[in-house]
Amino acid sequence: TLIEEFQLLCGRSGLRTVYNAIYMLGMLFGSFIFGWISDKYGRMKALMLAVVTVSLSGFFGAFGSGPMGLHAYAFLRFLTGMGGIGCFMVCFVLAVEHVGYKYTMLIGIAIEIPFALGEALLGMEAYFIRDWTTLQIVAYLPLLLLVGLYWVVPES
Repeated sequence: TLIEEFQLLCGRSGLRTVYNAIYMLGMLFGSFIFGWISDKYGRMKALMLAVVTVSLSGFFGAFGSGPMGLHAYAFLRFLTGMGGIGCFMVCFVLAVEHVGYKYTMLIGIAIEIPFALGEALLGMEAYFIRDWTTLQIVAYLPLLLLVGLYWVVPES
């Protein structure tokens, strides 16, 4: 597992909390940065940048090994957090802007459904793929296909 590979056991188990917090810190910075990009350059451009950020940082995180592996993995998790919240936030705003005031509450709730389905899919992938590096590749690399939405979804 990831915990065993980076030796985050016993005396170093407290570092797990620190490295999990780094992901959340990425979400904090990502919400600000992708919010600004979304307002300044457009929702779809921000969404595409967020998709590429989350996909590539998650993909490259699978290859963080060696003496600097844990620090590289933490940096890539920071970027993954940024891209992940950027994807969610920009999608939320796009969806709400497209449906109008009448369906704002409904779409604001319904947009959570794909997130729950994605978590269930990740759980099934993890059941069948026991190697964390392979799971990371399988989970993140296909997200690049979402870049095709740039030509399908209109700018709000």
